[in-house]
This record gives sequence, structure tokens and C-alpha cells, in this order.
Amino acid sequence: MEEIEKQNSLIIKQDKKYLSDSFLQEAILPPSVKATFKHATIIFNQIIKEFSSKYDITKVVIELARDMTKEQQEEASKNLKSSEKEKRQKVKKYLQEKGVDLSIFYENGTEEISNKYVYKLFLW
Repeated sequence: MEEIEKQNSLIIKQDKKYLSDSFLQEAILPPSVKATFKHATIIFNQIIKEFSSKYDITKVVIELARDMTKEQQEEASKNLKSSEKEKRQKVKKYLQEKGVDLSIFYENGTEEISNKYVYKLFLW
């Protein structure tokens, strides 16, 4: 009950045009979350300042990043590996077309071009 009254008092205090971040001082949140909310408050206030004279702003939605699920992480890793393999093949094909000796780019004892060379050559 006391917590609800405290939250209501925070809502009542917020009767100004701009949003105050003073509620973050007492909130029990990780520092990264507090920083995120502080930045969101700054962005919100800038939106109000910039556009409230031109538009009737009834709602502002700020989407925050989320942690990836395990499936999303696996999918991202799979896509990254696929992309790296594709880049490696393009670089290898290009070097072969130019008649370059590929062995100077191989990693220790393998017949795969080293990642550091793949990125340099791909960007070149």
C-alpha cells in the first residue's frame, strides 16, 4: 500500500511540461538501466521542446534494445559465420583470378585464408 502511494505521489509531482528524472534517484535499478532511462527522459524532453509548438503530441514511444534470446543469438552467429565464409570465398576467387599465390595468406598449417587478410582484402 505504501509503495502505491509513493508511486502516486511521483505521478502527481509530474505536472510540469517536461519530464523530470528525479524519480530515478530513489529507484532501485542497475546503473545501466538508470542511465538508459535518464537518456530516454532527455530525448523525450527534446521532442517536446522541438515539436510541441507545431504538433499536438499525445504519445511518444521510445523503443529500447532488448537482450537477444538464445535462438536469436544462435541465428545471428550462424548468419555471421555464413557471411564470413562467403567473404572468404569471394576473396579467394578474386585472388585466384589475379594469379596470386594463396599460400602467403594461409593461417598456420591450414589452407584457409587468415581472417585478418580476408577483411583487409575484402575492404580493398
